[in-house]
Amino acid sequence: GNEYHTAACADTKIIYFCEIVEGKDKPTEGPHATKEFESQVDSSVAALVCQMCKTIQGTGRVVCLDSGFGYVPTVVELLKLGLFSTCVVKKKRGSPKYTRAEEVLSEIHGEDVGTIIVRKGNSGEQRKFYLAAQADSKHTSIMLRSWATTRREGPMKKRNVGGEQVEFQYGEYQRWYYYARHAVDDNNNNRQGCLSYEERFWPRDWPTRQFGFLFALLMTNAFLAYNHFVIQKKGKKKISKSEFLTILSEEMIENSEWKSERKEEEEAAEKEGRSHTRHGVEHILCMMKPY
Repeated sequence: GNEYHTAACADTKIIYFCEIVEGKDKPTEGPHATKEFESQVDSSVAALVCQMCKTIQGTGRVVCLDSGFGYVPTVVELLKLGLFSTCVVKKKRGSPKYTRAEEVLSEIHGEDVGTIIVRKGNSGEQRKFYLAAQADSKHTSIMLRSWATTRREGPMKKRNVGGEQVEFQYGEYQRWYYYARHAVDDNNNNRQGCLSYEERFWPRDWPTRQFGFLFALLMTNAFLAYNHFVIQKKGKKKISKSEFLTILSEEMIENSEWKSERKEEEEAAEKEGRSHTRHGVEHILCMMKPY
């Protein structure tokens, strides 16, 4: 299979950006050899994230980044585009440059579970971002952020420390990060779960497989949008995917617009005293061709 860079809305779980991971197959020349932001940004990761967030730039929205994108240049470049962000900092060979992570780790050592320490980062540019570390029972959580506060909110979290149960609340920046971070996974679970289109439509040729993925993604987005913008706003209970696909199938076979047009034609024909024959679309059931 193929991998895709994707971005989703945390509230609706709708994937609004999708780009195939090119890897070694990336063109070396021509119009697609260089991404739009690569000539403006030093970091290739930051350039990719800027490209993914192009449609929401200048909106002041918050981008919750996967740990693979959690670098200072990414946070700084998003600020230039009018976007805030939060991401987890993972230590590999060393802590990311400009984060002062080692200093924070030494300061928080030995503190009570739930304690949060914040330090201002410095990338050499006039862009504010912060490093926030929270002591946990087995590790220290470190996040880069350019928005929100450490104000405690959300449900109580429980940890077992030395045989005793300790309770604390996440900071504001943590709560919203953990709320949003699984949006893409939720969309994928919907797409690959019950009544998965891709499992039933899996051709051998590569272009048609990509079409199958995009079509399945489109159906999943439509399902999520219908529940969020139509059903939920009416105060009704969300429908299941099978119910949505039934509604969609019926509308594709017997469109409501066609029904109203046909009714008007039949009424007009009845008034004029003539018979009415509908010359429209005929539906024929046939077997799907093998792939």
